[in-house]
Amino acid sequence: RDQTKTSQKRINSMESERKLLRNSVQDLTKRLSLVATVLDQMTLQQHSIISEAKQQEERMVFAQTKHSEIVADVIKQEKLFMQAKKERAKILSLLELQEKQEKRSEEDRVNIMNAIALQGDHME
Repeated sequence: RDQTKTSQKRINSMESERKLLRNSVQDLTKRLSLVATVLDQMTLQQHSIISEAKQQEERMVFAQTKHSEIVADVIKQEKLFMQAKKERAKILSLLELQEKQEKRSEEDRVNIMNAIALQGDHME
């Protein structure tokens, strides 16, 4: 009888331990399932982040290309502006020279007219 009681206690104890172990396994399985779900979500987020980073990099390359084009256009416009400025200076110089020549021609004309008038006065 004592041995039966001891065996029964041992069996009861083992069954309780087995039940606790099953509960622990179920709890760990649930936790592991949650961890797996979180890892899956993290993986999806990482793929999304990588995709967005790639798109951002493509946009940056495009923006950099456009920026380079704009800078090249600005440099070209600056060169054209400087060339136009030089051309305006040449035109101004030619106009000033023309004005001086016109003044000289006018002075020469006046001198010739005076000389002709003076010569005419002497001929009379």
